[in-house]
Amino acid sequence: MPSVTTYHCLCTNLLLATPYPIPTLPQRQSPSLDHARILPLGKPPSQTSIDDDTLPPTVADISFQNNDGNEQNVTENEIEPLYSLLLNTTLDRRPVVVEREDGFEKRWVRRCGRCRTAIGYMLGDGSADKMQGEVLYLLEEGLVETEELRKQGALGSE
Repeated sequence: MPSVTTYHCLCTNLLLATPYPIPTLPQRQSPSLDHARILPLGKPPSQTSIDDDTLPPTVADISFQNNDGNEQNVTENEIEPLYSLLLNTTLDRRPVVVEREDGFEKRWVRRCGRCRTAIGYMLGDGSADKMQGEVLYLLEEGLVETEELRKQGALGSE
């Protein structure tokens, strides 16, 4: 099972849980000037259960080392897709239109639900089916890893 990293706003509000550490994510390249990190959101698994009879046959077995260092075999059907969860955030009602060298870009800004700090944006025309909601362009300046806040003593004792 992959490890999950959590991130907070500068105001200590929990905003993001993801299996992708932010420093490892790719950045937008020129002509984008913000060099935002590209976070794949993915879709959480559905809440409905599936019978083993309905699953497609396994194409290949995958083997990996567990925490004990022992090799473990896992079938494709046992692998859950990775996804990120946005928590305590709001999406602006109106987009921000940004002029770029190659034209214009319509950004739907995602903000901290407590202090309204911008933490990222999505691209699209605003309709749920046409918005590129599979990725969030993260603005790193507004996010702090939970472990860093804990080291600073900002979260208190848990």
